[in-house]
Amino acid sequence: MPLSNAVKIKISQVFYIALSWLVVSMLIVLQEYLFQSELKFSGIENYSGATTALTTLFAVFIASLLAAPFIVFYLKDRFKSKPLWFSLLFNTIIFVIIITLVSLPALIFYNFLSTNLTLNGPMLLTKVWLFYTGPAYLSILLNWTILSSLTLIVLQINDKYGQGVLWNLLKGKYHKPKQEERIFMFLDITSSTAIAEELGNIRYFELLSSFFQDITKPIIKNYGEIYQYVGDEIVVSWKMAQGLRQAHCLQCFFDIQETIEMLSTKYMEQYGLVPGYKAGLHCGEVTVGEVGTIKKDIIFSGDVLNTTSRIQDACKRFDSNLLISQELIDRLKVCNTFIFKEIGAIQLRGKLQPVNLSIVKKNVVTPTQVSNKGFKTSTRFSETNRS
Repeated sequence: MPLSNAVKIKISQVFYIALSWLVVSMLIVLQEYLFQSELKFSGIENYSGATTALTTLFAVFIASLLAAPFIVFYLKDRFKSKPLWFSLLFNTIIFVIIITLVSLPALIFYNFLSTNLTLNGPMLLTKVWLFYTGPAYLSILLNWTILSSLTLIVLQINDKYGQGVLWNLLKGKYHKPKQEERIFMFLDITSSTAIAEELGNIRYFELLSSFFQDITKPIIKNYGEIYQYVGDEIVVSWKMAQGLRQAHCLQCFFDIQETIEMLSTKYMEQYGLVPGYKAGLHCGEVTVGEVGTIKKDIIFSGDVLNTTSRIQDACKRFDSNLLISQELIDRLKVCNTFIFKEIGAIQLRGKLQPVNLSIVKKNVVTPTQVSNKGFKTSTRFSETNRS
């Protein structure tokens, strides 16, 4: 069974964490070698750069296997609703345990390489005791706890900015504005004013928070990037190639639909309703660049965003949950997964030129069966889909 995009992202984060830890450790080893300082392993008189490097590789490998997946797959998401200080405190406690466990085989490994002591020799046991009661152990605890805490903070900041945004800010990729072709989906909760009046401000906010959290997984699964939240609306963006491949931009909406249906009992128990939503999809060229001085961000601008918003607004007019522009349909290469009902050229609010729109539904019948009346099944089929 192929891995989902969300799992792939987490695995890549584990890899980059392990790689960064290794680089930092090697820089420390290099600094010690250049300045001929001792590693401070108690009882080791002669410093060996090669032995230290091998020991560091050994220790970081074990620590990465234990700690990096724990941070990415458990700690970051499990304590997302907790204050950052609580996550850091829990992280510190876990890392003290991990470092204590990893330090023992690393110390034995170092002493064995440097002195050829037998693993059960009394001298080795003495060195282990001196290490845990000396300053070296406290120094390693402090350094690695700080490094792991910084790792957790970076992951939290990355989640705040969105996928890849922090890295692009650090690289200065969008320091100068650039032109890109993107797909956008504007999705908002229907009857939000009435729901807010019924639930009250606090419970309505909790509903929004739950809804946005629940639909994040299907968005990431379909390679979408959460651009921004605007009240009860979420804006999702795709790079053109990723959004078109296997129609991820369309599949995303129906995966969201499936997710909310599965969680309908939870919503009914907590809020007495299941939130409805409508979405518009469109594509085109946008200008993307970095803005802000105190609070930097990467933003998109262009007519495609205004048009997508207007398409979403038109959902109510045509009693549809999902509308898509003909421009995007023409670029999609899909088989019999979706069916489209052409509405025609529609004059959208604030637009001078009409936009051709279609209603989209998931095709729940086979090609040999009769499709929904008034809908046209897509027959475009690419080599990618065929495989």
